[in-house]
Amino acid sequence: MQLEKNYQKSGVRFLSLSADSKAAVETFVGLYDVSWPSAFGVPKETINAFGALNPDPASSKIVRPTLYVVGRDGRIVYSDMHARYQHKPSTEVYRELKAAIDAALVQPTAEDNSLPSASAG
Repeated sequence: MQLEKNYQKSGVRFLSLSADSKAAVETFVGLYDVSWPSAFGVPKETINAFGALNPDPASSKIVRPTLYVVGRDGRIVYSDMHARYQHKPSTEVYRELKAAIDAALVQPTAEDNSLPSASAG
């Protein structure tokens, strides 16, 4: 994904989590040319904690494709809310994701807030 490459120098990292097997994840990564780390065998409880596990018992093995942007303070500042299930155009998701990353990059960190201020002396 070009977006991931555009932000690498800014310290932005992409990561995929899946409860699926290594073989299934490798197939997906190869099919969609995913260039970032993609974890497999992640416990469903962990995926559910991020709100990405489909709660429908009939499809309990399906994980919703969800994008998150985590701010510099460690909080989620954006989620596409399962865009593929909302049928949003990819261009709209791209614009929203880019805007969220840009906003997260300008958020102060805890370290930024604890720096002593310069005083006139």
